[in-house]
Amino acid sequence: MAVALAPARLRGYVARMRLGLSCAAPSSTVAVAPAVERAAIVRACVALCCALLLGGCESYVGARATTVHGKHGHKTCAQLLAEHKSTSSRIDELTALIAKAEQEAAGRLIGPAVYGPPLAQARGERRILDEAIEEKRCR
Repeated sequence: MAVALAPARLRGYVARMRLGLSCAAPSSTVAVAPAVERAAIVRACVALCCALLLGGCESYVGARATTVHGKHGHKTCAQLLAEHKSTSSRIDELTALIAKAEQEAAGRLIGPAVYGPPLAQARGERRILDEAIEEKRCR
């Protein structure tokens, strides 16, 4: 009986080696593992795509969450206005980069996904600067 089992074990060993699986893996996990790995890869890809597509979404609440509150309280009006000017130029630069990226075939997806989050943060920073400028009555 031991002689009859040897070829079957050998066939299983050879099959697992051809698939690149561990020799110690039970035969029940050989068929399940690729399906489980595929499902995990698909879920990860879907999550990544959603994050990239939604990364360009802008909201005032989200922008306020990414900026440090109270960091402008100690600054003078000249410093606030200079920072407001540089932030506005950064917003213009990012908007131009998005417009340039949208001229390409895949740019409609890639541009907002790459430049959208920094643009949202810069717009939120500018809003907070606006609030600080209004609070200090700098204009």
